[in-house]
Amino acid sequence: MLEIFKVQSLLKMELNTMLGRLLLNIPTGSNLVGSGQDTILKFNVNFRGGAGDKLNRSGAHSIIQRMRIFLGSTLLSDIDNYGNLMDLLMTTQQSTDSIVGKYSIMAGTSLNPTDANIVAATDATIVFAIPLVSILSWSNNYIPLFAMSGPLRIELQLVSNIRQFFHSAAALAAAHSSLKFIDNVELVVNMMEISDSGMNIIKNSIGNSPVQWVIQDYRNYQYVNTLRTTVTQLSIPIPAKFNSLNSLLWTFRSSANSQGVATFPSNESISYGLKEYFVRLGARTVPTKPPNSLPEFCCELLRSLGSPCNFLTQRTHLYI
Repeated sequence: MLEIFKVQSLLKMELNTMLGRLLLNIPTGSNLVGSGQDTILKFNVNFRGGAGDKLNRSGAHSIIQRMRIFLGSTLLSDIDNYGNLMDLLMTTQQSTDSIVGKYSIMAGTSLNPTDANIVAATDATIVFAIPLVSILSWSNNYIPLFAMSGPLRIELQLVSNIRQFFHSAAALAAAHSSLKFIDNVELVVNMMEISDSGMNIIKNSIGNSPVQWVIQDYRNYQYVNTLRTTVTQLSIPIPAKFNSLNSLLWTFRSSANSQGVATFPSNESISYGLKEYFVRLGARTVPTKPPNSLPEFCCELLRSLGSPCNFLTQRTHLYI
C-alpha cells in the first residue's frame, strides 16, 4: 500500500499583538498540506471588573472585527464585521445542544445570552479555543501549502470597543468590564507531509497545470442611511461582482449599536418594520415573488444557507 500522508505533530505558533491586531504566519514548504477544518485559535482574555458580564451570541468570535488572509502581498480574503457574520451563522446553523454544550465551553456561547454569565468574578481570565471560520476551513480539501510561493498570513483586527464584545445592557454600562489584556495566543494547525511518491502522483495528475484550490468566501459591504419617519422604501446598492453568487445575507443595525455605544448588543439585527424586500440582479428580480411576511423571511434565510426542508430529506440512521 502506498503511504501518502505522514502526520506531523500539531504546530503551535505564538502570535504578535500589534495595535489591536493579531498577526500570524502559516509556513509553507515542499510536500506540506494543512487541514483548515482542524485549525484552532486559542487565547486568554483577561477582564477587569464587571462580574456577571455576558458575551454576544457568537461568543469569543465577536472579539474579531475583521479577518484578512494574504499570500505574500496578495489579498485572498477580507471579511469585515466578522462577529456579526458569526452571530448569524451560529444562530441559524448550530443546534441548541451545540450552542449550550460544546461551543459554550469553547467560545462562551449561549442560547439566550442574557442568561449566561461569562465573567463570574470581579477580575477574571477566560480561556477560549475557537475554530477560525474562513477560506481555510470552508472546504473539505487540504490546503496545498506546497504550491504556495510564500507564507500564508492571517491578520485579525480586534474590536475597537470592548463593549462590542458584550451582550447584556449591564455589561454595556461604563462602570462594567474593561479588557485588561489578551495573552497566551496560539494557533494550533494540523499539518501533514506528503511522501515523495505521493507528490509524484499529484504532479502527474495535473501535468504542467497550476494547482487549483477552489474555495468559497464571504464578503462584507456596509451601507449607511438615515431613515426618516416618512421613508417607506430603501434602495441599497451592493457592488458585488463575482462569477458566482451563492447567497446574499444582510442585517440591520443602528450605527450607535455597531460601535458598542448604545444599550443594545453590537451584533443585534433589528427589522425596522420590514414589510417586503427583493433583490435586482441585472434585469432579474429575486425572489420572483417578494416575501412579505415573517415566515417567508425565515424561509428565505434558510434557503440562502441550505434548504428549509433539510430536516425532511435527511436519511434516517439506526443506531444499535
